Amino acid sequence: IGGGIIGATILRELSRYSLKLLLLEKEGDLARGASGANDGMIHPGIDLKKNSVKAKYCLPGNLMYDRLAEELDFPFERIGQYILFGSFKDRILSSYLLYKARQLNIPKVRIISEKEIAEIEPEVKSWAKGAVEIKCTGIVSPYETVIAFAENAISNGAEVALETSCLGFILNEGRIEAVKTNRGLVKGKVIINAAGVYADEIAAMANDKYFSIHPRKGTDLIFDSKIKPLVNTIISRFPKASQRHSQTKGGAIISTVDGNVLVGPDAVEVFSKDDVGTTTDSIERVFNKHVQVLPKLKKKDIIAYFSGLRAATYEEDFLIERSKKIENLIHVAGIQSPGLTAAPAIALDVTKMALSMFNDVQTKADFNPYRKRIKRLKELPLVERQKLIAENPEYGKIICRCEEVSLGEIKAVLKRQLPAKTIDAIKRRIRAGMGRCQGGFCMPLILKIIAEELQLDPLAISKHGYNSEICLFKTKTGGEGE
Repeated sequence: IGGGIIGATILRELSRYSLKLLLLEKEGDLARGASGANDGMIHPGIDLKKNSVKAKYCLPGNLMYDRLAEELDFPFERIGQYILFGSFKDRILSSYLLYKARQLNIPKVRIISEKEIAEIEPEVKSWAKGAVEIKCTGIVSPYETVIAFAENAISNGAEVALETSCLGFILNEGRIEAVKTNRGLVKGKVIINAAGVYADEIAAMANDKYFSIHPRKGTDLIFDSKIKPLVNTIISRFPKASQRHSQTKGGAIISTVDGNVLVGPDAVEVFSKDDVGTTTDSIERVFNKHVQVLPKLKKKDIIAYFSGLRAATYEEDFLIERSKKIENLIHVAGIQSPGLTAAPAIALDVTKMALSMFNDVQTKADFNPYRKRIKRLKELPLVERQKLIAENPEYGKIICRCEEVSLGEIKAVLKRQLPAKTIDAIKRRIRAGMGRCQGGFCMPLILKIIAEELQLDPLAISKHGYNSEICLFKTKTGGEGE
């Protein structure tokens, strides 16, 4: 239950075995919660407590990403992280991070000089007096990564049900017999609760609520790709004394895999698990904090901003265990940062827990670990572009001008194993509508393409699923009888 990075990685790992698998996701696409609304960092875990569950899974998960990116063909770069210090006092204090790195076995961590950081990140030279370099830190596109895991699982026999909400369980003598959904009953021998901020509510439905999730909101700013040359890596500030025991990493300036610069997030406790709205206070706070480090950041270059909710427990740690009350229920809860990093390692252990509930499960001899992403016209050399367009002229018709996305790419998305029936589903897979105009030009064209290719009523096409339909009614009729 839950279609974020945790649900998708577990689904893919379980698809290695002769099992019938179904992932339930209440939204119209995967990665619609925290997994799609984060900065995409693959963390080293240098800020984690040594014996925490987070620390247990963070570095192993980090080190798995090279192989996974190769197998599943999603963008991944180890661009490194630089924790800057703006005073010589902070430089002395930063030696604590070297101690933490040794304690947690994090490789390739060192303190570099003012001159060295100026060579790596020239635009911060007026502020930085040096930095802690962490080479194993990487970046991914978080939503594309989730989709990659799910598509590979589907190709290996798993199923995904979108717009399918868990409403309750049928319980019998300490076991879940079936899951009640808005689309009927689903029977299952093992139930895995990976529902993000709603994980405690899913537990409550099984009369097994022994933990609570409180949402913590973070806001990120996305800058135009034209400022990408300002940042080469991941830049963050050495935390002030007042921040060193807070429950946020303090945000960063990130050179993303998609060609933008992302800044943030902050951390604000909120009451509602549906409160993903952005506020002026958060936008100002994130911008003002990071412009001190990178003075060339300008508000006029912000093209979008968004907020996501961290699924925090009051223990501020992951909760990954079999239920002690319900025989066939596994909880994977409290997954906040570094959840994206830790997910592949978490999936290995959760798979072992699930398999232990069966007598004899065979590994599939024909399991295919590989998946190919859609060819992106923008990323191809000119010769390959010409060849692709010659083979299929639809790749020569540009629909999204900002991101150079062609008709051929959009049609290819609509034919993939995982349904992509919304404007945002197309956007997350091939970036159509993610440029400077944020879909102002291409959205009506994409809506028309979806309707025609899937033979749907244009009035039924939504931005991201239920209750987000774009067209309310027809303004012109097509003739008599309409």
